[in-house]
Amino acid sequence: MKRQQARRALVPLLLVLLCPHAARAQTSTASYCAPLLGSEVVAPHVNTNARGLADFTFTQSDSAWTGDYNITIFNASNIHSVEAHQAPRASLGDLVYYFYGPVDNPSLPGINGVLLEGNIDPAQLKGPLHGKGVKDMRDRADDGDLYILVVTAQNPNGELRGQLVPVSSSACSLPPAPTPAPGPVPAKPVAAAQPQKVPARVPEPVPAPKPAAAQSPVPEPVPSPKAAAAQSPVPEPTSAPKAAAAASPSPGPAAPPKLPPSPSPSAAAATSPAPKQAASSQPVPGPVPSPPP
Repeated sequence: MKRQQARRALVPLLLVLLCPHAARAQTSTASYCAPLLGSEVVAPHVNTNARGLADFTFTQSDSAWTGDYNITIFNASNIHSVEAHQAPRASLGDLVYYFYGPVDNPSLPGINGVLLEGNIDPAQLKGPLHGKGVKDMRDRADDGDLYILVVTAQNPNGELRGQLVPVSSSACSLPPAPTPAPGPVPAKPVAAAQPQKVPARVPEPVPAPKPAAAQSPVPEPVPSPKAAAAQSPVPEPTSAPKAAAAASPSPGPAAPPKLPPSPSPSAAAATSPAPKQAASSQPVPGPVPSPPP
């Protein structure tokens, strides 16, 4: 009897030693992720350069469930809160958990890395999950009814959002930086007009002006000798040399010239020419009448 009881007591021990996996048969792990983008925010979408990634791991050990999270944010500032809501994608749902915040006056500088990490506290579950456990939260994630929302001071309705999905069904990696929305295309500056080089014109040879006949001076007509004689003034008679000599002042007393011997009266009469008769136009004096007695 004692030997049989001892064998029965060793059986469970042998099972644990020989089958170590049997002791951990009730432990399981499930991983989920949520890429965070401004384009996932509902009504309206947010145009932002911020992005992020939320990683979750749910672990079952016997009948207990635990949940771990790691949330990474890039290019976000003034974060008010990081929340979990219950609703499918593209829908608004009730708040069920605060991972961070809420902060009354958020002034957190720009975040570029891990914002927070920790364990889910079942006592802090809210809304539809109030009074429930981590397993219920994990069930909402399996159903696609759980999303993560990052709220900032500049976007009180949320700047980043992502639906929590199993890692096996989605590539859980940090999303690339979003492409900014196309804005107005700036007008291309109008290049200043470059002055065109105009080839220099070679001046054409200007022909020499022909001498105009009308411009040459017309020679004045030469008067005929008769007309010249008629138009030329009659020269005044020149005074006799004697008269000129008489008019000119005498240079002074001069020696009396030697007079030639005077001829006789008969010789003078013979040599002197006879006087000419007066012109016939003058009347010839008639005889003088004698006075009466």
